[in-house]
Amino acid sequence: MMNQRGNLLLGVLFLIVLIMLLPLIIKAFVPGVDLVYKIVLIFAIYSFVAQMLQGTGTITLLVTGVMVYFMVFKYGDIFTSLWFLSVILTLVGGTLLVTAARDFLGFGQEGGGHQMAHPPG
Repeated sequence: MMNQRGNLLLGVLFLIVLIMLLPLIIKAFVPGVDLVYKIVLIFAIYSFVAQMLQGTGTITLLVTGVMVYFMVFKYGDIFTSLWFLSVILTLVGGTLLVTAARDFLGFGQEGGGHQMAHPPG
């Protein structure tokens, strides 16, 4: 039993590392995608800073500029991998929440929850 949990943990860690390396692998085969990664990161950083500072003034542009320099141009590969991982894990986490709400809590189906709608295969 313990060995199965250890294998699951190693498998999950392997998948996380593989997901983090995926943008670098894609960039190696398609060189133009690096520009797309940078543009998406710049807009993501700007929208994050504007939301946190609750405005689009001079201080927002200054903080965004400093963060863009470090996160996009200086350490771009690391932050692209982390951004890609966060997007994938967010999508997976949302899917898990919806599945748990449907299968175990009974939302969206008649009769209630605490059971799986389909047997595990």
